[in-house]
Amino acid sequence: MKKVSKKKKMLKKAAAKSRARTASKKRSVTFCGIFRSTKSGYGFIEPDEKYKDRFARDVFVPAKYVFDAVNGDKVAFVLTGAGDEARIAHVISRGFDSFTGTYKTVSRIENGRRKTKHIVIADDPKLCFDTFLSEKNANGAKNGDKVLCGIISYPNTTEEKPAWGRIIEIFGDSESLAANEKSLLAYHKTRTEFPPEVTEEAVRVSSNPVTRRGRTDLTDQPVFTIDGADAKDLDDAISVGTEGGYYILGVHIADVSSYVTEGSLCDREAFERGTSIYYADKVIPMLPKELSNGACSLHPGANRRTVSVFMRINAEGETVSAEICESIINSKVRGVYSEVNDVIDKREQSAFYGKYECVLGGGGLDTLLGLYNALLLKSKRRGALELETPEPVFVIENGEVKEVLQARRGVAERIIEQFMIAANEAVAAALKERGLPCIYRTHDEPDEEKIKKLKIFAHNAGLDVKPLNGKKVRPSDLCALLGQASEKDCAEAFSYLILRSMMKAKYESVPMPHYGIGAENYCHFTSPIRRYPDLFVHRSIKNLLVRAGSNKRKYELEISARVSAERSNECEQAALELERDMEDLYRADYMSRHIDEEFTGTVSSVIPGGVFVRLENTCEGFIAFENRYAYKYDEDRQTIVYAGKVYSVGLGVRIKVVSADVQRRRVDFEEIK
Repeated sequence: MKKVSKKKKMLKKAAAKSRARTASKKRSVTFCGIFRSTKSGYGFIEPDEKYKDRFARDVFVPAKYVFDAVNGDKVAFVLTGAGDEARIAHVISRGFDSFTGTYKTVSRIENGRRKTKHIVIADDPKLCFDTFLSEKNANGAKNGDKVLCGIISYPNTTEEKPAWGRIIEIFGDSESLAANEKSLLAYHKTRTEFPPEVTEEAVRVSSNPVTRRGRTDLTDQPVFTIDGADAKDLDDAISVGTEGGYYILGVHIADVSSYVTEGSLCDREAFERGTSIYYADKVIPMLPKELSNGACSLHPGANRRTVSVFMRINAEGETVSAEICESIINSKVRGVYSEVNDVIDKREQSAFYGKYECVLGGGGLDTLLGLYNALLLKSKRRGALELETPEPVFVIENGEVKEVLQARRGVAERIIEQFMIAANEAVAAALKERGLPCIYRTHDEPDEEKIKKLKIFAHNAGLDVKPLNGKKVRPSDLCALLGQASEKDCAEAFSYLILRSMMKAKYESVPMPHYGIGAENYCHFTSPIRRYPDLFVHRSIKNLLVRAGSNKRKYELEISARVSAERSNECEQAALELERDMEDLYRADYMSRHIDEEFTGTVSSVIPGGVFVRLENTCEGFIAFENRYAYKYDEDRQTIVYAGKVYSVGLGVRIKVVSADVQRRRVDFEEIK
């Protein structure tokens, strides 16, 4: 046996120690990110943007390594060596200082004496801890109240100390619809009230007189609005005619920017809100009502400042030319979708024809419909997606949801949609052509992996998937698939799956195509009362296009476009989440009065352990499989096999309502065999 020298042994030992130190150093490198917990205790960290080259995905944190971090915290973390698994080193900053929940009193025997404990159980299941209160900090809340609770101290697992808090606001009985509405608004940190100084400014500017100076006078033109019966913020009006073999479409939009000037108090508040929020019969406006429902709203018989786009459109629906100007209009009719639909169906025999004769008489209705059909043909020709996604209508009386209906769109709704798309596209093209700042509405091509799953599902449903075989899936290819699905009476199911495969539309300061509409250039111009990007586009039009402003002004607006687009994306996402939660709340409230009743529904999605079923009225519930391990789930085919039955999206089932939890906004079904 060869003898190893003492020196070599020492060198070998030193090298091993060096390697260990290097490995330890690598493991102890600290990164930062946002922690997102789960109700099961473990979580994930979204690393900071500066680490994007290091981390391809979020980093997993086992429950034992979460320590004192809670959902939304900014944390420092180190990798444990088990792949991209992490351990939280410490909390850098807290993600929240208050939360919504239900106040409870619990009576316990401690040291032979009965004591009352005051706690708040968080609504968010990701907050996996209860918060204790002193009786004083309960602030008069009643057992079972829905509340907003402020954090005094966070849980400390090392010292085994619970979280402590104090009740900031009491919303009312946690079972009531009103209390849960207020709670959701607080949970989403929604700005529901305008600061007094903002309202005062809105009152002041809304009283400014409407003059014709510097504006094209259209007050004698047959301009009119068409909106829902309950709408109060009327920001778009139309006029139609013909000239030299072309359709002339006028789209007249409230000139909000003449009231809400850049940098004003109203502008800063609108920037923070980003969008108006609509749910059930309520609205949280982006602008104070003095503007949104008053001076900026295109009420009939009142002179209003507008920005008008006149488009010359040929028989194929193509816009040949477009002119944009600052204008003044006087709407002749406050149109209502249901009434216009009745006029379209019955013509002179409609009970509403007399109301609309001044704008649609003498061939005006035929011109309106001819233009609409031309635009519709263009839309179909370029493969614009028309996905059947049912929208709910909630009928609320005396604090209860009495009825849930599926909204039905008629021809009038589709006419306005096509006219607004044409205007938005024309404005985007005009700004891009001149190299002027704009906030574009963009929509990327669908995710390749999700399209593959859609293809598998379509093939198993017996559809011809050849349209999906190309390198790039065009909107027209998906339209062809939808056409096949309609013939097999499963268009709604495929619309849902196609929607899930789509990327999210967003705002950008650089021009990019809009996949869903099939447009090379697109922006939002037609709703400046309720969307901040539209307000920005109006400023760019007026300052640079109509008035040919300076290069300095152009540079300022270019910077503003980037900032405003980013903020608008954030606000839009927050609004969508709130609206979605509100809809789930209303559905749960409605179904809570239909326990043990039977309905027919359709499987809307499948997940491990059960399926979701949607009813015709858009209410949705979950069927949980009793034995959660006795099923075969296939994510690619969107199917699950349980008890010998294959469940897939679009399958019709008969169900009974088992439970409806208003606080959790959850409904449970069981299948009737």
